[in-house]
Amino acid sequence: MITANPHLLMPLRPAAEQNALLDRAFTPLPADRQTAAGQTARAACNALAASSRLAAGPEAAGHSGASAPYSAALGTVAGELRVIFQDAAAYAAGTSPEQWAPHLDQVRRRANVYAGSQGVVLDSTLRVLLPLIAARCFGAGSLREAVTLCSDPLSTPAETSLITGFALPTLIEGRARGLGERSARVDALLAIMARHHDDTASENGRLALRMLRWDAAVALEAGGHASEEGLRRCTDLRDTIHFYKIVPMGGVGLFAVTLFLDGLLAP
Repeated sequence: MITANPHLLMPLRPAAEQNALLDRAFTPLPADRQTAAGQTARAACNALAASSRLAAGPEAAGHSGASAPYSAALGTVAGELRVIFQDAAAYAAGTSPEQWAPHLDQVRRRANVYAGSQGVVLDSTLRVLLPLIAARCFGAGSLREAVTLCSDPLSTPAETSLITGFALPTLIEGRARGLGERSARVDALLAIMARHHDDTASENGRLALRMLRWDAAVALEAGGHASEEGLRRCTDLRDTIHFYKIVPMGGVGLFAVTLFLDGLLAP
């Protein structure tokens, strides 16, 4: 039976479990600063492109007539942002975190101008992603160090906690349970949609946002993308998105950040 409160479907992770994830080490970066910056920028762009492909897939939770064009545009933008991301990464590698804010703000504005020209809204994603790129190239050796380095003054703690406390654990646990990579990723995206107050979705009204979050939470409780009932609930979510003409840009963007961090973790 489906419970009445969708938040009950997404319980907080035990402290020990959250700490274990935060303490996981990152794969070491190359010693050369430019090589490290290029590698990190490429990883961020790849994560954005992967999130766009998943959201545009015919069986994915976010596919609809409204979101598919946005996903395609996001995929195009991702490839063009590498130079901008590399700028942020290289700058952070040679400076202290206290100096990041003005430069990363300029980088964010440049990226927003370009993305906006392509019909893509990325600002909320960039506010989380750019500080993490900077922390990675500065030398953060673990997820905890990265989150600590970018926790002030640039980040949005609620979004960061959503990723490290729900989306990333859902992705990792799905793989551990033997789910296929696509199903594990869809479930991670559902975990974001179930809790995220997506400003772009709320533009369609509070009811649309509540329906989006409810359908995502119910799909997870029903077993997620890999189960028959969960897949049916994913279809309900797709229909909700289509009916309300929702483009869940914020959720897709935070999913990209999830994939970026996932790619940094050492095996």
